[in-house]
Amino acid sequence: MEKKQFVNSIHYFRAVAIIIIVSGHCFELINFDNKNIVYKLITKSIQGGTAFFVFISGYLFYHIFYQNFNFKKFIIKKIKYVLVPYLFLTTILCLYLFFDTSQIFETSILMIYLSGGIVSAYWYIPFIMIVFILSPLFIKFITLDNNQKIVFIIISLIISLYIHRGNITTNPYAFLHNVIYYTPIYLMGIYVSINKKSIQKKLKGKEFFILILGFLTVIPYVINSTNNFLEYIKKADLMILQKVFFIFFFFIFLERFENTKIKILNKLAENSFGIFFIHCIYIQLIIKVMNSLNIEFRNDYFIYILGTIIVISLSLYTTLITKKIFGKNSRYLIGN
Repeated sequence: MEKKQFVNSIHYFRAVAIIIIVSGHCFELINFDNKNIVYKLITKSIQGGTAFFVFISGYLFYHIFYQNFNFKKFIIKKIKYVLVPYLFLTTILCLYLFFDTSQIFETSILMIYLSGGIVSAYWYIPFIMIVFILSPLFIKFITLDNNQKIVFIIISLIISLYIHRGNITTNPYAFLHNVIYYTPIYLMGIYVSINKKSIQKKLKGKEFFILILGFLTVIPYVINSTNNFLEYIKKADLMILQKVFFIFFFFIFLERFENTKIKILNKLAENSFGIFFIHCIYIQLIIKVMNSLNIEFRNDYFIYILGTIIVISLSLYTTLITKKIFGKNSRYLIGN
């Protein structure tokens, strides 16, 4: 069996993705004026970083699994290293809520597990498990010719533009909604993985122009990107279009570091799933401490950046310590 070549640039992309995802959730630490246009543009550019994880997952699905794809082995592996740590940490958080507050009784425990609504990031796990279950459909997609692939991506992207991303706080079934919403990003990851060399050749040297297009995308109007399932929205969700531009920027930009060792990015990438699982817990703990001490920060970008660095650092070190204590078994606890 041919051993797949390690793609350093995609590895670094994983590090960038987790930084952006944590940054998006750390807005919860600061009370910003959400009517400020600068704040809106910043949040719309940072939030929604999950799209990067989805793209990378699609890219690696083709790069690693497609050639010798075995659905049973694939799903068992994902259950062990994605679903099990999710169930473990969700249970821990449910027990905490049970003993600390009555919040757990506001919705059914079953829906907490199904929706991933226990903390802001966990909706991704039920979502991505459904994507993994749909793998045979993506195998079919891979067998299409490139023109057919492009048509599928464009059609699914147009659908996503108008259904908008599902909001877990208002729709407990948002993880199902988001399977539709993020499908074009996953398909794009597969397509880019298949056509990596030709895409890099066409876009090389244009990455900063693509980045500017990404920022310009949300300037015409800043809209709410979360709505009810399949609700028709007259204005398109520019956030997903922006993330498409950002994906291609990072894909091309990080290629220049393919043969370069960047220790911090490597460390973050290696532990990205652990950071993903842990960071929301630290955010909630920090908020709880701030509330107990009557501390509030308003419109403070320095504190926001500092808070983000602290949350990433705490999550990284917790992941490293857990790995050191439990060895390979840590994957069942925190996914790393």
